[in-house]
Amino acid sequence: RISAGWARIQGLRRALAALRESGKEVWVHLTHAGIPEYYLASVAQKVVLTPAGTLDVAGLGAEATFFLGTLEKLGVRAEVVQMGRYKSAGEPFTRREMSPEHREMIESLIDDLYGQIAAAVASARQLESDAVRDLLGRGPYVAREAEAAGLIDEVAYLDEIEERLRASHDQAKLTEGPTYAARRLRELRLQALRAPHPPIAVVQVSGPIK
Repeated sequence: RISAGWARIQGLRRALAALRESGKEVWVHLTHAGIPEYYLASVAQKVVLTPAGTLDVAGLGAEATFFLGTLEKLGVRAEVVQMGRYKSAGEPFTRREMSPEHREMIESLIDDLYGQIAAAVASARQLESDAVRDLLGRGPYVAREAEAAGLIDEVAYLDEIEERLRASHDQAKLTEGPTYAARRLRELRLQALRAPHPPIAVVQVSGPIK
């Protein structure tokens, strides 16, 4: 499973898309995948799922936790000043459920993100966006069902895919992920040291403003 926010996943997907556009082949082998993993994988030329794997896609959801009942039992009262109808950061401490505005905001964010995911997958898989929204909401799928639905290209084991990759590229040696990451980090450090000007760090911050 990918333990990253949607902004980072979208950035990684753009990087894979750029890799494809540069002329490189991008194949992805999945064992089990939810919507974040499948969204990322869908940018590849070939998406393969292991025979015993599942495509665990069932739409998007969100949840909110409220602490008012617990605070009351502890004899604690939260004092919150709310400066706008949609400023909901204090609601978990003053309510037992979502306000209409909080629910509207969450549903809007989910619907917008789901639309972005469906459009991106539809473009990559050459499917209709509405059809993809429906498919992603009707999971989970076992491997053969995912293949029949057009969400993946093939059902195969990892060693089979690796062998085919080597055969199609003159038995090229495979580089494992940790080895590549170490090489890439070393190269980035060297580039920073050789730069004529001090490097500038860009810190990416994502999430709703409450």
